[in-house]
Amino acid sequence: FANPRGKEVDLENRLVWRMNRKRIPFETLRDSLLQSAGILDTRLNGRPEELEGNNPTHRRAIYGYIDRNNVSLLLRNFDVAGPNTTVSARSRTTVPQQALFLMNSPFVQMVADKVVVHCGGDIPEAPDTNPEAITSRIDLMYHQILQREPESSERTAAMEYISTGGATKQAWKELAQVLLLTNEFSFID
Repeated sequence: FANPRGKEVDLENRLVWRMNRKRIPFETLRDSLLQSAGILDTRLNGRPEELEGNNPTHRRAIYGYIDRNNVSLLLRNFDVAGPNTTVSARSRTTVPQQALFLMNSPFVQMVADKVVVHCGGDIPEAPDTNPEAITSRIDLMYHQILQREPESSERTAAMEYISTGGATKQAWKELAQVLLLTNEFSFID
């Protein structure tokens, strides 16, 4: 909390002294994933492009093609507004399909892989087990994904995980995916 006194006086925020936590919409989440990996295409204007499939675009989601007669299951799972009517407010649901997409989708796994490359290049065949190098890469990954320093307990847990995994590219990719799936990444406080 930005103001400890506010928390004491109005914990439930009835006086609206702070913004309530809210989940970011799917389009913003998708763009944030691509930005964290350093592959978001920020070109302006142009024709709509496919957001999913064999060759999805890395452009911002606002440039995504939506078929009015066949809105994709992915977009429907994340409560994207129907393209046929005006919608004053989007419904907000939390369903298992959303978590399953974020855990298992090739798109999110590709993003995690790109984050690893973006945060220190390719992992060599004989991974560097130097604790300073591992700590440095963990810090960089936290900066890239969550825009902050890891707390000491987070750094320790990440060090243990990477060391247990042999500091392989797969271990780094899994750590990146874990950070991308945190509530901190998907919510605005």
